[in-house]
Amino acid sequence: EDLQWNGSPVVVLNRKEAQYLAAMEAYVKGEPTISDSEFDALKKELKEAGSQFAVETEPKCYIDTGVCKVTLQEDKFRSNLLYLPVGAILSVIWLG
Repeated sequence: EDLQWNGSPVVVLNRKEAQYLAAMEAYVKGEPTISDSEFDALKKELKEAGSQFAVETEPKCYIDTGVCKVTLQEDKFRSNLLYLPVGAILSVIWLG
């Protein structure tokens, strides 16, 4: 099936994203096509542009290479949820 007809955003890549994915695949195979500094610069550029390929939200571990990686993003909802009990207690004391 054609991914584009199913509404998949993966089909639409720009040149930098395609280069990033090709470099990742080559690195995993043990045949890097670009240097580490070039790869880091490309990843940083894609992150700044908001590319979904350069930001990993789930950890990935490769069994064959033993490499694990994740790019963490702050979860503002859960961070704010931590303050909920304190806010409730202070509200009860203030109203009480």
